[in-house]
Amino acid sequence: MDVNATATRTRLEPERLRGVAGRAIAVFERHHSHADLADAWQLMGMAELGAGDRGAQLAALQRGREHAIGSGNLRRQIHAWNEVGGSMLFGRTPVPEVLAFLDAELAWASEHGLAAVEADALLGGPYLLSRLGRFDEARDRLARSKTLWRELGLRYELSESHAAGAQMEQLAGDLAAAERELREAIAIVAAMGSSRYETQYRTRLAHVLLEQGRDAEARDELDGVRERVGDAPAWKMAQARLLARAGGQERHAVALAHEAVDAMAASDDLTARGTLLTQCAEVLLAADDAAAAVEALSRAAALHAEKGNVLQERQCRTRLAQAVARCDASRRG
Repeated sequence: MDVNATATRTRLEPERLRGVAGRAIAVFERHHSHADLADAWQLMGMAELGAGDRGAQLAALQRGREHAIGSGNLRRQIHAWNEVGGSMLFGRTPVPEVLAFLDAELAWASEHGLAAVEADALLGGPYLLSRLGRFDEARDRLARSKTLWRELGLRYELSESHAAGAQMEQLAGDLAAAERELREAIAIVAAMGSSRYETQYRTRLAHVLLEQGRDAEARDELDGVRERVGDAPAWKMAQARLLARAGGQERHAVALAHEAVDAMAASDDLTARGTLLTQCAEVLLAADDAAAAVEALSRAAALHAEKGNVLQERQCRTRLAQAVARCDASRRG
């Protein structure tokens, strides 16, 4: 029984999906069927992700991985490695623990001659090593990942590598390189007709353009995806940053920035939350609310510390010291 395929076809709500997975797990436990239990726990992970609980998702995926290994089925094991690693990366698992898991995945992939799994594990470089300031290692792993995706002819995965590279270069302060990476990612997904990912990458590009002071180009990118962006927090924050610079629209900019932050308030993606709070502080400073900026940056630094994002925490604390000094100067004035 392929319970994941069943869920995809029926598009069940998280609570119903959880119920289906729970019943499947109970049945397959009685039959000691590792293969079916691997699928059922993967389904439970989908339900928890849909409910927004990445902690519960990770726990379910880890149970699924145990059964995938027990089944001896290579396809299920590949899926389990990828899913657990992704959940760790975008959840609360500290960076060193995620890196250790991905290093184990890399060794397993090499042992089994699985180039696609190796390429996926190598993405830990740009995503994670960069957060520790280890950029030479991060770039090396990214280059190896891209080479493998090109050799395999997997275009979406190659686009993700470029997007990961953009995030890495942004942290390194090389905004021109970050822009090149995003434009490569956009070209790939646009050729594939993937409007969803094109929208995401163009929104990220708008942020990079804003950081280069190219506001008009950033506005063009944001306007170009406005109709299909929905309520994406990253788009709202980019729009808020743009409005804050325009003058006379600070109140609207602050409202948008708070909407973006609030939309992610319950998320376990600590890195994304920390990034949004840092950007929100920029908008608040433009509106001359240094006290609120101090609060936002304090929260951002705490989130990055919890995740183990050493470089981002350090950058936040530098901005925090500047905001505190501005706040003190305002009080004295």
